[in-house]
Amino acid sequence: MFWFRRFLGQELKGEKTNLRPLKKEDLPAVFTWLEDSELLELGFGRVETNSAFQNLIQAYKKEIQSNISSFFAIENKDKNLIGFSSFTIFGSEKRARIGILIGSKQEWNKGYGRDAVKALLHYLFSTKKMDLVELDTGALNKRAQRCFQACGFKHTQKEWAEMTGQIWYEIKKEEFFSSLELV
Repeated sequence: MFWFRRFLGQELKGEKTNLRPLKKEDLPAVFTWLEDSELLELGFGRVETNSAFQNLIQAYKKEIQSNISSFFAIENKDKNLIGFSSFTIFGSEKRARIGILIGSKQEWNKGYGRDAVKALLHYLFSTKKMDLVELDTGALNKRAQRCFQACGFKHTQKEWAEMTGQIWYEIKKEEFFSSLELV
């Protein structure tokens, strides 16, 4: 069993980014990113034109609309929308799954993804008292893999990952806080 945790208007501040609740006026940009074949391939590990994959994308868009308070806009310090993120908490397991997309391609390779992930991890481990956070990305998305590894995530094997083109990562609370002490 899992449930979405509402962000309740709180903002998270990183060194380069701010995470704030997603607003309805952000949806056109978010939906444009979810129709970009390059972003889909990087995020989902594949781009397919079949109806099942397109239905998945449409379902994701509906999920964002109906659970908008469970998603966060990622802004740079100039308050420009550059991406979005979310998290799901799994019952009483003290485990969460995050997702992140820097959709604004001109903002790639500037450290925004790493900064937003670290801010979200700090929130989940400190405020929400999670013990483990996991995520996945497309196997071809080397940029995201470097980002996640730089944040302290370790590659983990999931039996279905090879079939889906996804790579899974996880990080434990103590690993995250130990990595902060090294900086």
